[in-house]
Amino acid sequence: MPSGRTITKKCCKCGETKDLSKFYDVLSSKCISCARDYCRRYATAHRPPRKRPIIKRVYCPKTARYIVTPEEREKRRLINKATRYGLTIQEYLKMLKDQNSSCAICSRKQSELSYELYIDHNHTTNKVRELLCARCNGMVGHIESKLYPLAIKYLKKHNI
Repeated sequence: MPSGRTITKKCCKCGETKDLSKFYDVLSSKCISCARDYCRRYATAHRPPRKRPIIKRVYCPKTARYIVTPEEREKRRLINKATRYGLTIQEYLKMLKDQNSSCAICSRKQSELSYELYIDHNHTTNKVRELLCARCNGMVGHIESKLYPLAIKYLKKHNI
């Protein structure tokens, strides 16, 4: 090949004839800039929807850091709690309202507890049932285990 002569190729997208170095390889039909543009547009069009809402932070000049406001911290806590079991915040709050902010079994109010109600769910199907206090949630967990029949037998043995 004579020196000083460059190999060129025509881009199928923009129609320009460019030096071969402007293509990813000899087999590429699009130049690098057209290929990048195509990838960018494709990625934008096929991007999956955002699962969690963006949490806003506030810049604190005193500490020179971004901090999360108490309202946003509460929102983040609810998001983490609800999405762990496939619920939205609205579904979780509706469950809380429908149960009158109390345990589904013993009816203890959340205001009487030093913790939040637990989201009870089936461990095999991960299906959410209702909100329970720690005592009832633990009891349901033990009932679901294989030890429950043995505990019944033990209590009957001792006439309780």
